[in-house]
Amino acid sequence: NPKSPEIQMDLLEAAFDRRDLLSYQIAGRRLIELEPSASEFAFGLAGAYMNGLRPALALRTFRNAIERFPNTQAAEQANDSIQRIEALLPKIIADLGLDGEDAEDLVLLHEETQLLIEAGEFAEARSVCSRLFEKRPDYPPAINNLNLIDWTEGHVDVVLERSRNLLEKQPDNIHGIAAMVRYLSVMGKNDEAKSVAERFRDSKPIMVDHFAALAQSWTYLGDDEKALDAVEAATEATDYTPRRGQAFAKLLVFGGAAAARLGHEEKARELFENALEARAGQDIIRANLFELELEPGFSNGPFALLSTDWLAPTMISELGSLIESTKEPGDADPRIAAFFREHPELEEVLPILLERGDPEGRFLAVSMAILANTPEMNAILRDFVSSPHGPDELRYDVLDTLARRGATGLRRSPVVMFINGKEMLAVPRWFEVSPDTPPDLPQEVNELNEAAGKALHDKKVLRAEQLLKKALVLAPDAPELHHNLANVFEKQGQSEKVIDLEKKAFELDPSYHYARAAIIRHHVAEDELEKAESLLEPLLERDAYQRGEIVTLCSTAALVARKSGNDALVNAWFALWERTI
Repeated sequence: NPKSPEIQMDLLEAAFDRRDLLSYQIAGRRLIELEPSASEFAFGLAGAYMNGLRPALALRTFRNAIERFPNTQAAEQANDSIQRIEALLPKIIADLGLDGEDAEDLVLLHEETQLLIEAGEFAEARSVCSRLFEKRPDYPPAINNLNLIDWTEGHVDVVLERSRNLLEKQPDNIHGIAAMVRYLSVMGKNDEAKSVAERFRDSKPIMVDHFAALAQSWTYLGDDEKALDAVEAATEATDYTPRRGQAFAKLLVFGGAAAARLGHEEKARELFENALEARAGQDIIRANLFELELEPGFSNGPFALLSTDWLAPTMISELGSLIESTKEPGDADPRIAAFFREHPELEEVLPILLERGDPEGRFLAVSMAILANTPEMNAILRDFVSSPHGPDELRYDVLDTLARRGATGLRRSPVVMFINGKEMLAVPRWFEVSPDTPPDLPQEVNELNEAAGKALHDKKVLRAEQLLKKALVLAPDAPELHHNLANVFEKQGQSEKVIDLEKKAFELDPSYHYARAAIIRHHVAEDELEKAESLLEPLLERDAYQRGEIVTLCSTAALVARKSGNDALVNAWFALWERTI
């Protein structure tokens, strides 16, 4: 309940403990509205604004707090802060490209819009930004903020038109160029985005948010070296300090993710740890630091952009509804076809999310591609399977899904995957697995068979032999009984009887799984590899197996692979056994 002072107080304390300045500011704003008589919240929020590089918001909040609580020690300290901010205000106004008597009010509207956007409060952000836009319709920050709000609601055409108009008027505006690169990238217009990014060559970044805009653009375009260069260039700029605020955090996150993807893990760790000083964007920073500690095969990899930076919230919401209402992914659902027709950019964006998206973005990309089940989307998934991106488990799941669909070249065929960070062979799980069930035998025969199994388990081999021979008198054509008796003779070391019984079982029913596997193993032992391979192929053609059959299948296939000298395939079959059973 956002109107509960207790909940907002808990959120405020949690944000303080996590050094999350943005969440602290949002909770503080709400607390002042709910508890207007609490002076500590008012002065504390003003200080948070000041630390978060929102001087106009800090100035207004300090002034309001002093007016309401003049006779407090905090008020005396606030006066000093007000004087410092007022001394800096003319430069702040000039840096933002504003002038006139209402300039201070305009800075306030700009800062408040940015705060609300960062907090995801888009409806309120639109209301505040519209007031600024009405007063300065050609002001680039107002245009960029309004574009961002419109994009979250899916008004992409409006955003692109407004962005192009801005660049026509101010072709070297850094934030305008960066915004255009972003919107073209998320629309799948990568070539045009790269062309627009060429304009950065004539730009003159001097502030942290300029360098952050550069790093963001190169991140959208997948150019990690240039993203890292933007961070390095920022360290030489005079406005690199103070080391806090959202722009500073974003800059170092872009640099940290780029460094990690380039293989510079120590550099990435240093940048992410420095970003913690910004007291903003803590979740994504800590998530990246966590990923750096994971072993290959478990890590999602570095990411500087979230799924909501690539996909509009309206699209994500619509997608979520489709996923929940679709019982079987890949079913012919006209809604799914219509969704992809409405969003042709997904064919360009989904591979990017699979390569360098955040965990949620990568999962959404997989879900969308599986949902579509088109040749184009299946090709994207096939490329993802063979890539080093994302955790092994997710790529295994995609591999298995494609195999069960009968994707060309994947069903039952080993593929090369990155497993634990190394290229290895993997066998897809193309089948469904069910619990073991007893053979379909007459009741008396089944009871004898089960008793023999228990006797063999208890190492009463002769008793097991007697029971099975008695069962064979009643059901001489049951391949299961011949196979089970072969197991008894194997315990006794009577190999000739073993193979004779397995051949009899196979003769009675060539589709009987365990007998066929036994014959294959016999051919391997006799160095008859071609015969073993020819018998193995039909064993792989089923779409469903019982658990015990999977154990036999994987061990037998591994034995054949070892005989052929393919150790990589041996490991792949045992890996399939492990992840299936």
